[in-house]
Amino acid sequence: MLVDNSLGALPGDTVSLVLSSRRVLAGAYFVYLTPVAALFCGTFLGQALSGRLGVDPETASVAVGFGFLAIGLLVVRILGRRMGAGGKFTPKMGRIVRRGKPGPDNRAISPEST
Repeated sequence: MLVDNSLGALPGDTVSLVLSSRRVLAGAYFVYLTPVAALFCGTFLGQALSGRLGVDPETASVAVGFGFLAIGLLVVRILGRRMGAGGKFTPKMGRIVRRGKPGPDNRAISPEST
């Protein structure tokens, strides 16, 4: 993960990262509840449409539920990337915890090397 070096940290420094708890909770709710809500909606819809489809209600519930779950996961993936690209859910440097000496194990990671 790359963050903006707003504190002027040097290679080998240990820094703390900050992200508001509101953002963490919003991201967690989005990532976990969207697919679950889609699964439940699909299950109930499959149950309701089973008579029209001419299949067993349990089979329709499972099939439509998993279809909606897949759609929910796809929505999370697509919107999650857009939300992450916007910078709202990217941590920021809070403070430099400890100054370190650059060495072979403490190298700066450039965007080109990832």
